[in-house]
Amino acid sequence: MQKFRFQRLFIHSFFIILLIFAGRSIGITQPDTSMVFRSDNLPILTSADTMPTREGASENVIKFPINYTAEDSFRISLGIKKVFLFNESYVKYDEIELRSYFVDLDIDKSEIFAHPGVDSVGKPVGRPVFKEREDEFEAETLTYNFKSRKGRIMNVRTEQEGGYLHGRITKKQDNDHIHIRGGKYTTCDHEEPHFYVGMSRAIVIPGEKVISGPAILVIEDIPLPLVLPFGFFPNKKGKTSGIIFPSYGEEQTRGFFLQELGYYFALSDYYDLKITGDIYSLGSWRLTAGSNYNRRYKYSGSLSLSFATNIIGEPGLVNYEKRQDYSIRWQHSQDRKANPYSTFSGSVDFKSSRFNKLTTINPDIFAQNTSNSSISFNKIWPGSPFTLNANARATQNFSNKTTQLSLPSVSFNMARQYPFRKAGSTGGQKWYDNIEFSYSANLDNRINTFDSLLFTKEAWIKSQHGFKHDLPLRSNFKVFNFLNITPGISYSGVLYTSRIEKTWDPDYIDPKTELVRPSVITDTIYGLQYAHSINPNFSVSMAPNIYGLFQFRRGKIEAIRHVMTPSVGFSYVPDMKDIFPNYFREVQRDTLGRTETYSIFANGIYGTPSFRGRSGAISFGLGNNFEMKVRTPQDTVSSTKKVKILDRLNFSSSYNMFADSLKFSNINMTGSNSFFDNKLNITFGANFDPYALDENNRRYNTFEWTQNKRVARLTRANLSLNTRLQSAGSKSSSPPPGPPPGTTGDGEGIFDHMDGISDPSVFLYDTYVDFDVPWSINLSYSLNYSKPATESNIVQTMNFSGDISLTPKWKISYQSGYDFQKNEFTMTSISINRDLHCWEASATVVPFGTLKSFRFLIRVKSSVLQDLKYQKQKSWYDNFYR
Repeated sequence: MQKFRFQRLFIHSFFIILLIFAGRSIGITQPDTSMVFRSDNLPILTSADTMPTREGASENVIKFPINYTAEDSFRISLGIKKVFLFNESYVKYDEIELRSYFVDLDIDKSEIFAHPGVDSVGKPVGRPVFKEREDEFEAETLTYNFKSRKGRIMNVRTEQEGGYLHGRITKKQDNDHIHIRGGKYTTCDHEEPHFYVGMSRAIVIPGEKVISGPAILVIEDIPLPLVLPFGFFPNKKGKTSGIIFPSYGEEQTRGFFLQELGYYFALSDYYDLKITGDIYSLGSWRLTAGSNYNRRYKYSGSLSLSFATNIIGEPGLVNYEKRQDYSIRWQHSQDRKANPYSTFSGSVDFKSSRFNKLTTINPDIFAQNTSNSSISFNKIWPGSPFTLNANARATQNFSNKTTQLSLPSVSFNMARQYPFRKAGSTGGQKWYDNIEFSYSANLDNRINTFDSLLFTKEAWIKSQHGFKHDLPLRSNFKVFNFLNITPGISYSGVLYTSRIEKTWDPDYIDPKTELVRPSVITDTIYGLQYAHSINPNFSVSMAPNIYGLFQFRRGKIEAIRHVMTPSVGFSYVPDMKDIFPNYFREVQRDTLGRTETYSIFANGIYGTPSFRGRSGAISFGLGNNFEMKVRTPQDTVSSTKKVKILDRLNFSSSYNMFADSLKFSNINMTGSNSFFDNKLNITFGANFDPYALDENNRRYNTFEWTQNKRVARLTRANLSLNTRLQSAGSKSSSPPPGPPPGTTGDGEGIFDHMDGISDPSVFLYDTYVDFDVPWSINLSYSLNYSKPATESNIVQTMNFSGDISLTPKWKISYQSGYDFQKNEFTMTSISINRDLHCWEASATVVPFGTLKSFRFLIRVKSSVLQDLKYQKQKSWYDNFYR
């Protein structure tokens, strides 16, 4: 019966729709008849009205099928040729889609009208949502003509490339331009935005721009006295070129300034260019050029070059200073899919010693004393044990203004080979199965100089060059299942471009004082110099585990376990100085005729390859671990619980059998432990000297026990504690995973996997703020004690940092420390952040010290209106140079 009713309803509906089209085709006039179909019988009905185009047809003929559905019901009026759709109505025509509560489809006029419904409490529901290709907007009411492709929309709201456009009256033209009267442009996604740029009239050109007439900034419905004669908002997809607006301010040292004024060039989908500059009213300036580049499955990177002239003080005064500073930053990485057998990468951060101090506002970067740069190339040959690594490195120390360069450093290596082991085997039963050999070759070129002399001829003259290769042959086997025996022999050779010779000159004239001062003269003799040696060696070691268990019948503690790991090792190298040439010489060093021994390769990179005599050492150590089991009757799963007493407590030392004196080395102690489920971590260590001091406070060949009845002297000790406390349910304060803001994350454009081309300084004030953490605190304490002779020194420091969320939108962050020697706080900063939904505000203060400063910033979150901000700051530069 149900099936029969459905078939009858379907035939009836089909017949009515056929009459509509037949009437339009042959000109029959239909009576005004309305039919209503309820969702009780047909939940969703889809119809396709197809009007073929032919000669003589009316100009109002619809050229494409119209598909429509309705959740509740639809009504067809034959007389006026309209279709009415109710509740979750959907209409599709060509590339146009419309969803609304109510839809009025006029077939004769080729026009559609849509408006929302009202729920039981009088609230509008089902507002019209219109979509044409990639353009989509929501409106209060909508009228659209399929034939002319024009429409009239009331109270429209649409998203335009990161911004939201509201319009009281909107007209859509046939060329897809949108004319708006009473418009609002904002980046706030609320229906009633917190701020907007009010526009009397505007034209939207989709995919290009938004142009408006007179515009005014409105915040919280309060118009501000900031009126623009016209407005222009970019509306292009992807990257666009444009002006970068600067920030402004004032310093007592360098005067008024504009910072980060420049232009961005969207050159292609693979690379871009950003040029910015800073200018100060008293003459200082800086120019920065940066670029990002990315080729999918090949490589990606960024390059930033900066040059600055900084003028401090007034000309003619004592404190006047004018200097040039520079910075080169380059990050390059190769995609693994580009070549699985060779890789090239670069991480360069090379700058003048004072660049950070004069260009950054980040206290951490300001205090940075070192900088490291490297460029590397690695290659492997598949199916072979050979690898090649080439590196260029630079290390800068800004405190003493020194620079160390390695240009380049190349190494060629052959992995360990087992000539007597069967293919595919990982070990063998015979002792000779573990015989192995390998090969390594290294080429290095180094320059150590001051940064002011880096590009001078003197620096290159004093550069060091060398080549070294090693061929070790060794084996390893066990005796009694616990004794490891490792015999071996290795060949070493070095090639230098120079050597030294020292002579005693009793008539040497000091060029500074022009007086005779007998001295040792060192001469450098240039030319290729090769040295080599063969070094047999033999070592024996063992490290068994010894377990001790102490059980208790009563009480909360059930048992304590102590694991001891004693280790003993022996190594021996015979005397080979008579077999190979002796690369050591003797020279008189004073007027008393006393001599000293030196190596002719003392200035070489790899030292001297030959041994001056036999050597042998016995090393020994003791490792300790303590755990206990406690009874937990309240635990229904297990009646005991394991608790760590001490994770690690290790002792180590050695004995040199062939030394003339002081044969024992110092005793080292290291240890660590954690408490409260790893919330508190402790590490400690100490160094003990078994030898006593003479009357001149120098170590001599007498044990401390013999002189002072002590096993050893404490010369050094350290203790550190670290903990992080946070409220229950807190998350980590690190940023969430995923691509950075403004990236697509699909790997197609230059913004994917990039750090951006912003200023080389990483602003402390722009760090990530996690508003989900109610509170957290990080504490660290360190104590260092040293007493090499009779005077002792104690250094204590404590650092703490954390944040607290007063409300879900308010957060206070802080970092500080305390120096117990100086009895003062270290660099302290306090930041207050406020999430204003589409805005954000932050204030950072360094309340005291040499970096005393503050900064206040309120800005729009969206990058579309990133220049809509207010900033006020006081730099710390004036603390140094005023």
